[in-house]
Amino acid sequence: MTVIEVNDGKEWIDVTESVSGLRHTIDGRGLERVEIELSGTDVSVGWRCRYSSGLSIRFEGIIHEVVRKRVRGRLTEVKATGYSHLIAYDRHVVFRLYNTGTTAGEIIRDLASLEAGVDVTNVDDGPSLTVPWSIENAPALRVMLDVAKGTNYYLRMKPGKVLHFKPKTAGAPKATLDDTNVLTAEYSEDRWKLKNRVIYVRSGGKVLADVSDPPGDMPEVVHDPFLADSNEALRRAQVRLALNREYGRELRLEVTDVSPKAIL
Repeated sequence: MTVIEVNDGKEWIDVTESVSGLRHTIDGRGLERVEIELSGTDVSVGWRCRYSSGLSIRFEGIIHEVVRKRVRGRLTEVKATGYSHLIAYDRHVVFRLYNTGTTAGEIIRDLASLEAGVDVTNVDDGPSLTVPWSIENAPALRVMLDVAKGTNYYLRMKPGKVLHFKPKTAGAPKATLDDTNVLTAEYSEDRWKLKNRVIYVRSGGKVLADVSDPPGDMPEVVHDPFLADSNEALRRAQVRLALNREYGRELRLEVTDVSPKAIL
């Protein structure tokens, strides 16, 4: 059984009966989020939210966006978007100088300390800086996501404020979807998100690699202070360009074996 709860700062409130839709995704920035649709029940920005299945808490975070619909003055529908506790680092603007040899994990742990009560035991060290890296007037969240992106590690804040920074690995599929359990399928393309050029830039602004598909008019610039080898930069740029051919394309499936029904 899936249970959806919100916390107004005083206590956890079960709003499952009011929920008409739940969607759990990871957005293009790598932030985990849930989108909750409620009927007749109001929530506010800044409230905590979580949902669990059985004894396992699947998501816990902070409500960051709320859209309310009223009909003749009566609240009829509320759409709330909650992000994992990583979103809290967006309010911290940092100035840092990390010396050569500093590992990616040390940077993540240093920035993680800006928020109280975060468990960093699952933060791996990862690769080290090959040149000094100066950060000025940048949101801590953006720096953390850039480090994860540049090292090809995943960064997640699990329930209980447990931070994970681990190398990405291929996993085994957990389910098979076919005509027997798919109710609807929706495919869309967003040209704005599609990229046909990738540029890798190291610390100091030096371009290490620049690859593109014609006409090469929609670039993505990757700032990677950990990278110094132009051959490795070229390999990564070619891989990212291949992946970017699929970015902006989205397939939504509504399936029968998820309760409440969710878009996966």
